[in-house]
Amino acid sequence: MLHHKEYEKTKYKAGESSIGWFRLAELVEGGEKEKALNLYRLLSHSFEDRGFAIQVEGDILWAFEDNDALEKYQQAAYLYRKEKRTSAAIGIYEHLHTLDQKNHEVVGVLVVLYYKADLIDPFIQRFMQLLSIVATEPSAHEVLEKSIREIAESLEQGSSNLEVTEKIIGDLAQKKNKVLAAKIEDWLDQ
Repeated sequence: MLHHKEYEKTKYKAGESSIGWFRLAELVEGGEKEKALNLYRLLSHSFEDRGFAIQVEGDILWAFEDNDALEKYQQAAYLYRKEKRTSAAIGIYEHLHTLDQKNHEVVGVLVVLYYKADLIDPFIQRFMQLLSIVATEPSAHEVLEKSIREIAESLEQGSSNLEVTEKIIGDLAQKKNKVLAAKIEDWLDQ
């Protein structure tokens, strides 16, 4: 999941741990999971970015097809959100969505992140997806309400879910997405 440039951006003591990273790659390639994780734990102390360190651990686990990687990705995404590193959080949540497309909670988080980042096209795509999920899975309704609540908190304190939803509809209508605005209004009328 990580690109070479992202590894380069991560601060670690060059020279002291470079050989360790090559050895780690060999262990992963050789299928030696426990040795790879033990070496990774030693090397991870060289990271100043805790979220990135957890993300790399998730990548290693995923290389071994270990589903614990999903938990590591969730932890990394949480840290990125907490640090207001929206694009990094979006990247992790999109990766999680790719790995587990039935997880409607991830879709709900993406709705919020895209809205806050003012990325309208992906917001519309994920919001439509969430509305489709709500139509078939009643339990997803709570995720939709949670997403709307979180958007409300970012807009104004004390806004009701209905007011926030109406603001979203207005924003979309102004941005020429009347189709989605109409679908949201239809959903509200149900």
